[in-house]
Amino acid sequence: MKRKLKEYRNNPVSLLLYLLVALATAVTVGITLAIIIYILIKGVPHLNGDIFAWKYTSENASMLPAIINTIFMTVLALLFAVPAGIGSAIYLVDSKSIILKNNYKESAAAAKSLQSCLTLCN
Repeated sequence: MKRKLKEYRNNPVSLLLYLLVALATAVTVGITLAIIIYILIKGVPHLNGDIFAWKYTSENASMLPAIINTIFMTVLALLFAVPAGIGSAIYLVDSKSIILKNNYKESAAAAKSLQSCLTLCN
């Protein structure tokens, strides 16, 4: 903590930016909590057993079919996304050395081209 204070004395802009970020974080958390509390206060009294009926009608406006469909679609999306993500991670880890080696060769070639261009221009 003492080291941070010493750094802030040397660079007051960092302290100002830190305080602005902390303020923005506090405001964001406060607004989010206010929205959640407002929704709970206004919504909980209207909860009853009819909104969890198996069959949707315009009278009961049941949420259960929507909840079940949402869970089904989430599981279906995960069945496709998880294997693709894990496969991509395995591929990137296995081919990391090849990619880095190729990038180094390309970077070296680009640097040589730039260097020769700069020497010709001067």
